[in-house]
Amino acid sequence: SNIIQDARLIKGSFPARYGGRLSSVLDIKTKDGNKNNIEGEFSISTIASKAHLEIPIIKGKSSFLISYRRTFADPWIKGISSYINQTSDTEGNTSYSFDDLNAKINFDIGKNHRLSLSYYKGNDGLNTSSIFNKTPDEISYIEESYLNQNWGNSIVALHFDSRVGGKSFSKITFYQSKWENENYRFKRFATDSASV
Repeated sequence: SNIIQDARLIKGSFPARYGGRLSSVLDIKTKDGNKNNIEGEFSISTIASKAHLEIPIIKGKSSFLISYRRTFADPWIKGISSYINQTSDTEGNTSYSFDDLNAKINFDIGKNHRLSLSYYKGNDGLNTSSIFNKTPDEISYIEESYLNQNWGNSIVALHFDSRVGGKSFSKITFYQSKWENENYRFKRFATDSASV
């Protein structure tokens, strides 16, 4: 929320610039950064922490903006899941975390042109492990389960905005986006032994 300048939800009759969208569109415009003064903000809570910084490069003409956020929920989730597992004679825990990074640099070229480069990267991680000792009918064995999954997306975009006339403007954007998902791994095995 620190880098959002404007947000619009469009539920129908999409403008042509959104192409052939069939569902709703959430149009989010990020800040350009303060071009005159250094601004920053830092906050921490039991759920997440975030930091935000805006720095002018050339006063009045260009600026740099960076924002980072990370959850602090994983220690709570890990502790609660360990307690729940212990009540059912199981060892192990579950951990979930996310973080995201936003950065933007922009330059005013004269009075009618502006060039900007923006970057976003978000990551999520889910890890689960459990070890269960069973002894039914004098046969003992250990059951172990592991789940590791990490996913996220990133985008880098170059924008060139020009004011053509009083009410006309052009906007050219080059971008590359990428979705990443680590190999979904699930291992489960058991060792058993019987006494004669």
